[in-house]
Amino acid sequence: MCMNERSLQGDFLWGQKNVMRCQIRYPQLEPGEMPGCEARLSLHYTMYARARWERLVGAYYPRACASCRRLAPYGTFAPYDIRCEYTVMYCRGGYCSVFFDTYVRQGQQELDCGRQSSTFSARDGGMIPLGRLFRRGCPYRAIILDTVRREVARQCSGDPDAYYVDWPVLVGQLDEQNYYLADDGLVVYYPRRALGPSRSGMLSFLIPYQAFGSGLIPEL
Repeated sequence: MCMNERSLQGDFLWGQKNVMRCQIRYPQLEPGEMPGCEARLSLHYTMYARARWERLVGAYYPRACASCRRLAPYGTFAPYDIRCEYTVMYCRGGYCSVFFDTYVRQGQQELDCGRQSSTFSARDGGMIPLGRLFRRGCPYRAIILDTVRREVARQCSGDPDAYYVDWPVLVGQLDEQNYYLADDGLVVYYPRRALGPSRSGMLSFLIPYQAFGSGLIPEL
């Protein structure tokens, strides 16, 4: 589904030196994409982008200035580059699931990366936690963790160093805010370095909808 795109962007100076650039892209819905909810959902993404902008600028502008003060005399300073991009993963049947990836780089060095997601329910009129997708008594968390552990074990058979040795325990620390809907299943994800070294990246796992049987409430 196509959505309109908006962005916040700007360059930040320290004295006469450009020390940081920040850009945040976010979606806006057209009439008919989520009947009756377009304005509310568009406002949510607008407010998210503004809040994200404030947090990122507040966190990284002082660091960029300090880095410039330290490195500029040697000609080795590179400006910070902050980008926040969105991906619409699912938007139909009264549900809209979007995630935002944020990358912070300085020259060729990646300083940080992270993901945040949200799932909107037209029926509930707002963002819904993971547990609200399931009928009472459905062991959804156990199903998710079992699927993730089986997938990690499969990957470890080919690359044992891709995960920490205590990954079976770490998998259980899943934050239930870290999920989104996709066409063929529910996706959960872990922050970088949560289950393995940085080279493993941000890890995500697809759990097919049929894995939950009749425990899943919406028709996805």
